[in-house]
Amino acid sequence: MVWLIDFIYPKKCFGCGAKGSYFCKSCQLKSPKPKMVCPSCDRLSIGGWRHGCCGGDLERLIVGMKYRGIVSLGLRRVKFGSNWAILDDLFEWWWKEIGEKLRKLQAEEWVISWIPMYEVKKKKRGFDQAEILAKKLGERLGFEVIGLLKRSRLTQPQFGLGIKERQKNLKGAFKIESEAKEVVLKKKVLLVDDIWTTGSTMREGGKVLRENGFEKIWGVVVAG
Repeated sequence: MVWLIDFIYPKKCFGCGAKGSYFCKSCQLKSPKPKMVCPSCDRLSIGGWRHGCCGGDLERLIVGMKYRGIVSLGLRRVKFGSNWAILDDLFEWWWKEIGEKLRKLQAEEWVISWIPMYEVKKKKRGFDQAEILAKKLGERLGFEVIGLLKRSRLTQPQFGLGIKERQKNLKGAFKIESEAKEVVLKKKVLLVDDIWTTGSTMREGGKVLRENGFEKIWGVVVAG
């Protein structure tokens, strides 16, 4: 079925229109690199590590690409056009950018989870892009992937909200999943999401994980 869809609607690069991929190699090379920032204060940080003077629940933030140009266009098509097929090509590019930072992690020490959509929104869209990306990452690394968080209520879209409004919007929006009790709490978590803007969503998710016993949490996002 996939080959038939590709035959009828061939993939074209969002940047230059070249056939074969939504993100051709040439346009990937031209895309700006993201800044590595502290997950607590959003200021520049080597490797995305949390500054020693900063508090917070996320120890590190790994960002694959800059949220601009073809990356921004592709993610918007996924989120608002419900085109989940784009995620295959997006993941391969993402993996090229973040793989070296994750390959040496030990599978027995880490689990992968994701920032979940509200269930009603997920059913309407038909998929959760963060969940798909987390599972693809788990397959590539050989890590267990488990839904540790759930949305406890419907929140407003974060787009257009100020920093304080975003924080208020997400306060208490996540709860721990019952399955999390089956995970050894000493395990470390790679928490996946698609976009990092102000970090409010990822920080709130990390806070809930920390409150439930997970001591080492890294945020891993496609773009920021």
